[in-house]
Amino acid sequence: MSKFLCFMIGLMLITAGCAYAADEFYIGQWCGPLEKTQASFAEAADAGFNVLWVSGKTVEEKQLGLELCQANGVRGMIVDERPQVRRNSKNDINDLTKSIKATVKDYSKYPALWGYYVIDEPSAVLYDKIAFASNYFLKKDPRHIPFVNLLPTYASSEQLGRPDYKTYVDDFMKTVRPKVLSFDHYTLFKDTAKIRDDYFENMGIIRDAAVKYNVPFHSIILSVPHECYRDPSLNDLRWEVYTALAYGAKGIMYFTYGTPRDPVFKDAIIGLDGKPTAKYAYAKQINAEIKALGPTLLKLHSTGVYHTGSIPRGAEKLQSGNLLDRIEDGDFIIGEFVSNNGDKYAMIVNRSLDKTVKAKVVFSHKVILHELSPIIGAEEPVAVNDETTYSAFHPSKKFAWSAAFKPGQGRLVRVEQVGGLPIDL
Repeated sequence: MSKFLCFMIGLMLITAGCAYAADEFYIGQWCGPLEKTQASFAEAADAGFNVLWVSGKTVEEKQLGLELCQANGVRGMIVDERPQVRRNSKNDINDLTKSIKATVKDYSKYPALWGYYVIDEPSAVLYDKIAFASNYFLKKDPRHIPFVNLLPTYASSEQLGRPDYKTYVDDFMKTVRPKVLSFDHYTLFKDTAKIRDDYFENMGIIRDAAVKYNVPFHSIILSVPHECYRDPSLNDLRWEVYTALAYGAKGIMYFTYGTPRDPVFKDAIIGLDGKPTAKYAYAKQINAEIKALGPTLLKLHSTGVYHTGSIPRGAEKLQSGNLLDRIEDGDFIIGEFVSNNGDKYAMIVNRSLDKTVKAKVVFSHKVILHELSPIIGAEEPVAVNDETTYSAFHPSKKFAWSAAFKPGQGRLVRVEQVGGLPIDL
């Protein structure tokens, strides 16, 4: 059994919808390291990435990439052209079968292998072929993941191959039956602090499908300026990561790590000169937080996602009267979770891209809060003040946690209600 993935045994290994179990939160990247050297792979590992993009012109070059992954304690996703499902491809199933067999033979024996890249942003017209490729990969190598990444909501119906996005995602889940649900949605525009109206709607559709089919989902975030998208700041990257975590993501992938050799792209985490840009330090800081929180996040199951303040399209408003009653000041996301042993958690995220908010998180009953440290991952006690007011008729109960949230910052807390009362966030 690989260090990074362990699968359910027997028939459930290849049944669709079967979630994989991981001992480490997935932190991956697109495009790189571009150089197959010990120094470049060590640099990526030192930034906190634990699944690296492994491509190259030859099989031997990609095998060297897997060896370098192993030497640096990380995993690799193989990007080999032979078994990829392609748009407008006339390759028949026999050709695809031969390509998958050869690919598995070339790479499956390497301990650092995480999985195989199959296709990015496919139209639904390719789902049958993708399903065949995915199932055949799992038949030949059930220990490793066939990776497919879906289009975002702002794709046209012609691109989707379906009349609407929900159908596009649901048909993918039913037809391909993936081990991981991955998608991208880029929303950081140049010269504006606005985001796409459908960002949270997209996140919600993916989250709902992941819950429905009991499959973990991964979110690909923007880390390279290109076309209409800006050069992400620390606040931008943190916002992208923590909004996904609030919705229950079990993996984050950066687009991109190395800078693609295409003039449309500017410097990514590693610049065109091969040197780290400012985003390298940003990613390293955020990845360290993900790694600290990851062991807890992997054990949590999303039970609801709510918003306060101005409510984005497709999002659900936090209703008063619940245990977590409201958040005073700012626009926030509250991701609610239950752990494997029944404990209740909340990931509370400042939805602002540029403002630190001093917020008051208000509970309707007395609670004990434990915040998970993003530095060491251990629980730390949080002060909750009794601010109950009394009138001639009845008290107005108010138990408040006051805290400052940086732009895009998320804080994960475990919630206990005093007196053994049931927790219903």
